[in-house]
Amino acid sequence: MDDLRKLVESAAIQTLMAKRVRCIDEKDWQGLASVYSDDCKSYSFGDASGTGEATIGGQAIADNTARVLTGLKTVHQVHFPEIEFQSDVEATGIWQLERFSISLDYIRTM
Repeated sequence: MDDLRKLVESAAIQTLMAKRVRCIDEKDWQGLASVYSDDCKSYSFGDASGTGEATIGGQAIADNTARVLTGLKTVHQVHFPEIEFQSDVEATGIWQLERFSISLDYIRTM
């Protein structure tokens, strides 16, 4: 992959990540589902026993995210990604992430 193509693809990946965190904060679950492929695996949601079973597919990931964030106001900020291309169709990325979660129920009771 030439340098110009890497810049274009890197910008597309960054845009996708920006959409992901915006959709989480806006509670746009359909938008969140759309940033994942049908065969995407997330290990963010284990069951109560801690088995860490994968959640598969965008809709399932969005549904679990909605369940976990019910009653919370969130603010996600991502900064300066490190994106490395393994091939023309595969890349990995590391982002610095800041996340704030506030319980709306807690605020209402104060």
